[in-house]
Parts: sequence; structure tokens; C-alpha cells
Amino acid sequence: LAHWQFSNYKGDTKKIAMVASTVSSKLIGAMAKKEGFRFEETLTGFKWMGNRSVELREEGYDVIFSYEQAIGFCVGDLVKDKDGVCAAAVFAEMTNQLKLQGTNCYGHLRDCINETYGYFVSNDHYIMSPDPAVNAKIFDKIRNGGKYRQEVGRNKYTVTGVRDLLAPGYDSTTPDNKPTMPVGSGQMITFTFSNGVVLTLRMSGTEPKLKYYSEMSGTDPAQTQKKLDQFIEDAVKGDLLKLE
Repeated sequence: LAHWQFSNYKGDTKKIAMVASTVSSKLIGAMAKKEGFRFEETLTGFKWMGNRSVELREEGYDVIFSYEQAIGFCVGDLVKDKDGVCAAAVFAEMTNQLKLQGTNCYGHLRDCINETYGYFVSNDHYIMSPDPAVNAKIFDKIRNGGKYRQEVGRNKYTVTGVRDLLAPGYDSTTPDNKPTMPVGSGQMITFTFSNGVVLTLRMSGTEPKLKYYSEMSGTDPAQTQKKLDQFIEDAVKGDLLKLE
């Protein structure tokens, strides 16, 4: 849908903006980098994406697509909020046009989008963790008194960036080490690794779940998925989420 909105845009594509939650796929970010339009990440939840979209429109951008990993879309500006009806209508139109071109959604994703911007694979899951004390210990272990891990797992995956959104917050990639996203009382830490993996660990705001979101890109989807799955078993399940 994001690529369809971009490829059918009538106007200056430099004034296009798209928004996604930070645990959503980085594919749109890769698309934006190559095509030259604005892309912004926000905290999870459409209230954050909606507010950022308002700000971007005030700056003169045309926000043509927003989405979150947990299946929510805002297509265009007819309804400036999560709207499945509008998204379904545009998806149906896209499907019909692709059929007239002799292809389908899967073929378009593979041959046009993945071959241009890369294959992005994910491994997202959660563990039931109802004990706040245990959850605090897990995240305290990860923070290590402010000396965040530089290597993770038996295979010693190298950490290249850390962003912690628990107040007061920390971001190793900014000049002042302060996150550009809002910080608060919720547990959310994002790691980037030298192998290209982006991993976010966070507590659910509505359920007793500790969630992890991971993504990796490559030229071979099967091999990339295999590498990511191995990373999760070693670095996440075998290290970051273990207390012993």
C-alpha cells in the first residue's frame, strides 16, 4: 500500500511524508531513503502517528500513508486515523490494477518492491510475564547500570546502537544521547546490530506480555529469515531474556 501510494502520487514527491510505529517494518524507511521522501517513526499507537501527521502537514508535507505493525492503516487524508474501510478500498483498487498489468500483489511485492529495496523479514513474538518484579529484573539486566551491552549471545553479536525510552531516556546514536522520541514510564529498549538486525523489547501496555520485535533485510529471503531466527534463539531467548 505504501509503495502504491507513492508510485501513484501526482505532485512533488519530495513533499510526501509517511509515518509508522517504531516496531513496524523498516521497509518504508528504505523506500524513503532511495526515493527521497520524508519518513518518520513514532511510538506504538495511532494517537502518536496521528499527532505526528498533523505536525508534518503543518510543515507543508502531504502525509499519504501511516501504519503500525499490529495491522492498522491510514491511507491518504480522507480519514486522518486508523481506517480499515479506506485501506481495503485502496487495496482492492491496487489489486485490480495489478491484475490488468498481468501480475498480482505477491508478484508486485517480490519483483518490484523487494528487488528494489530489499527483502525484509521479521520474527516477532512475546512471553507471558505477569510478575512486575521479574520484568524489572530483565530490563535492569539489559541496562546494566547504564553500561549497555556491546555484545549479545554466544555468537557475540555486536551492538551498534541502543535507544532506551524509559525516562530519562538514552540514545547512543544522537549527539547528546537523548532520544528524539518521547520518553516515559514504559519499558522499551531498541538495539541495532552490525549484522543489520533491529530488535525492540517492550512491555505491553494492556497485557502481561514482554514483547520482542525483530527485523533483518537481505537479498535472499530464506537465508535472511534463517539468520534472524538463529539470532532470536541465541541473542534474545538465550541471553537478553534470561535471568540466570
